[in-house]
Amino acid sequence: MLQIIPLAALGLGVGIILNYLADTLPRTRSISSPTCVHCEAQVPLGYYLVWPQKCPECGRTNDRRLRSWIVDLTAVLTAVWLWEAAPQALGYPLSLLLAAYFILIVVVDVEHRLILIPTVIAGAVLGLVSGTLLHGLQATIIGGIVGYLIMFLLYKFGELFARWISRAGCAMKRRTKKPLSPACWRSSTRNSSITRSS
Repeated sequence: MLQIIPLAALGLGVGIILNYLADTLPRTRSISSPTCVHCEAQVPLGYYLVWPQKCPECGRTNDRRLRSWIVDLTAVLTAVWLWEAAPQALGYPLSLLLAAYFILIVVVDVEHRLILIPTVIAGAVLGLVSGTLLHGLQATIIGGIVGYLIMFLLYKFGELFARWISRAGCAMKRRTKKPLSPACWRSSTRNSSITRSS
């Protein structure tokens, strides 16, 4: 029972770091000084330690207060839970690092619809280390290649699906005589020039 207090403190520290990364990485694409979301003024790192998070320059509070609370609470609960549930092959520190990584990915994706290159690289390194510890190097590399190919095919399928939806939408607008979007204009002028040349 006494272990819960230091584990919760560790989880809170992880949550503070995650909130800082979720605020700075989408804006700067690197680890940099945190800035106010309203006035862009630099704020001290202590900004993430106090509630409410008020900018010393403009005095406005962070719009992401609810997200900050949710991330902090999730990190605290995860740190406490992993003390008992972490896979033995990974150990507690690596398990907590992996959980923090996935929390960061979810937060940035939900808020900004971004999967950032620095987080992809960090995920590849974490996946290689944890996969090697759990399954060996060869199985990890094969799994990584298969996972990459599956994601690449899903990405290409998404591109094809978006094109198909776009064409279907343009055709529907032409039939109903609704105003065409710029993308529909480009495709219709391209099609008419091809028809004229043939």
